[in-house]
Amino acid sequence: MHTLSRLRCLSLLQNYKSSFSTNHIIQIHSQIISNGLTQSPSIVAQLVERYCASSLSSSSAPHANNYAPLIVSQFYSDDHKSNPYLLNVLIRCAPPTDSILVFANWVSKATLKFDDFTYIFVLGACARRVKALWEGLQIHCRVIKHGVLSNVKLQTTLIHFYVNHNAFAFAEKVFDEMRVRTSATWNSLIAAVSRLGSLETGVSIHGYIIKTTPNIESDVYIGTSLVDMYAKCGCLDTALTLFHKMSYKNVLTYTSMVSGLAIHGKGKQALKLFTNMTESGILPNSVTFTSLLFACAQSGLLNEGVSLFQIMKEKFHILPLPHHYGCIVDLLGRIGHLGEAYEFIMSENVEDDVVLWRSLMHSCRVHNDIVMGEKVAKIVMNLENYEKSEDFVALSNICASVGRWEDVEVVREMMSEKGIEINPAISTVFA
Repeated sequence: MHTLSRLRCLSLLQNYKSSFSTNHIIQIHSQIISNGLTQSPSIVAQLVERYCASSLSSSSAPHANNYAPLIVSQFYSDDHKSNPYLLNVLIRCAPPTDSILVFANWVSKATLKFDDFTYIFVLGACARRVKALWEGLQIHCRVIKHGVLSNVKLQTTLIHFYVNHNAFAFAEKVFDEMRVRTSATWNSLIAAVSRLGSLETGVSIHGYIIKTTPNIESDVYIGTSLVDMYAKCGCLDTALTLFHKMSYKNVLTYTSMVSGLAIHGKGKQALKLFTNMTESGILPNSVTFTSLLFACAQSGLLNEGVSLFQIMKEKFHILPLPHHYGCIVDLLGRIGHLGEAYEFIMSENVEDDVVLWRSLMHSCRVHNDIVMGEKVAKIVMNLENYEKSEDFVALSNICASVGRWEDVEVVREMMSEKGIEINPAISTVFA
């Protein structure tokens, strides 16, 4: 094997590109071993980061997720157990589920002392993972047991974790016990209020911030969170007032305001704000365009929506995501351009996305287009590996909407033959 120089080897590692496959990283890894660089924590940390990034790629080799944990285990087997730095890197970079498993594995070994960052990163993983409340609660108990809860970043991460799992009482308790709070702390709590839709609580928090934090108009993070909270709680005018008072705005600020306008059906106002944003030199991101396209769909702005979709790809070089395609299909469907919606799905090569077809099928029912409805229903049923009752019910409803009762009976008979049962609806009544 040809051995590269140490500098060349490090250059390849540092200039890692997302297009690299796991095999590329393995080759770099072998050169690092040949050059005797495996005892350097910083170099090994970069290697762990590259393996974690590569494992998320579709071009990764089988068992790619195993490489980074093996490197970390080997490193600590050589008497490097006084510093959890490398383990922290692995927990931070790995996918959430893997991060939690890695942490649990090292807890069971009891051979390494964790620091604040270890808990911050693993709680962050719990916040990103669905249904990880129990794991996060256990980690919280461990944090209290080891007396490291005084770290404001750790406390803020705990709030973020509890908010993401709708455990608002726990989040509030952590917040109340904090002696020092940062902008990120307030943002996490305000995000909880936006989820609850509790305007009264949000106003109270706003008032407390005014009393304790000077010049909140100059804090882009708190300002953005307040704009988002008021918009989602229905106070659009208050959100706009706060937005215009802010001395500095970033892409998140504009996106929050655009989203608020979209929710309230203010499509043209959202587009005007987008123009102001770009003229200010702030580049939009993928989420910004999701909000803009949603605003166009809500307001029936066909030409503007189609134009935005093209601008997103051609001018800002943002690849469309399912949300973007969904907004265009919804926009076309709402105004009755069902044929164009069908052609859009086919032309964009997203015909395997069953959600888009279901959206179009709903529009067919709204506009009583039985021909297109049947066509789309067949596509949906062919895409699914298993038949869902709602697809048959949707087709049945389309036929019923135009009085084709014989076809309704045929659909019902098909469901009976396939043994498909209608999922009963659930209604909750609060006394």
